[in-house]
Amino acid sequence: MERRSRTKIQKVFLPLSQALDDFLSEKESQNCRKPTLDNYKLMCGKFIEIVGDKSTSDITKKDYDYFLSVLKQDGRKNETSVQSYCRVIRVFLYYLQDNGMCESFTIQLPRTQKTIKHLYTDAELSALLKKPSDDCLESEYMSWVITNLVLATGLRLNSIVNLKVSDVEGNQLTVNVTKSNRALLLTLNPECEKIVKKYIKLFRLQSDDFLFCTQDFNQYQVDSIKKYIRRYNLSRGVQKTSLHLLRHTFASRFYAETGDIYALSRILGHAEISTTQR
Repeated sequence: MERRSRTKIQKVFLPLSQALDDFLSEKESQNCRKPTLDNYKLMCGKFIEIVGDKSTSDITKKDYDYFLSVLKQDGRKNETSVQSYCRVIRVFLYYLQDNGMCESFTIQLPRTQKTIKHLYTDAELSALLKKPSDDCLESEYMSWVITNLVLATGLRLNSIVNLKVSDVEGNQLTVNVTKSNRALLLTLNPECEKIVKKYIKLFRLQSDDFLFCTQDFNQYQVDSIKKYIRRYNLSRGVQKTSLHLLRHTFASRFYAETGDIYALSRILGHAEISTTQR
């Protein structure tokens, strides 16, 4: 019997820019969110700008090390920012390696000095949660509602701006847009449920409207909400203006009260329990 030989897979080498296009197409087919894709495109584009649009066959660990050294010399980027870039480049380079486009090598992330997050204090929360006066601006009232919602659920801002009125049913809140691309079903506490439903009635919102929308019923952008929250917090005498820090505050308080790290991980929508533990 004639012995058969297996056909070897032909390696394909591409310019980095073309390999990046293929990488982004694959990530898009895996239902990566647009902000994540934009982040990949931005940071990998920076990598190509620094090391050059060379063939993937020429990429070695020296290119990664050189890229890292350039980032560290950039005074505009702190340790956390440098590590964020390297996390993305690691994903891209491992994609090249897995597809036989470049030699295999291990990629180590630079270490960063961990900092302690100073959460919102009881006094600050008391100031932020105080109900606005009846003659307040719509933006102030909306900021108050959003603050209550984040402190009650720990939702990310990107999830909040994508909420629809129809996502609120009784004391249940369905969150369809999440960082992990997995929908969440959360339970609102009685006070938060009351606040949200009164807000819907007061602003005369319909079921197909975004929960937080402009006067023309268009979806608010994340940056607009950030500006409103910053202005709202400062007007209440609170110098901390981060909604994400409010999410951390929710997480810290929830764990302190329940000690249930797994329930907290589910509520926060973390894909890995280690993220919640950290």
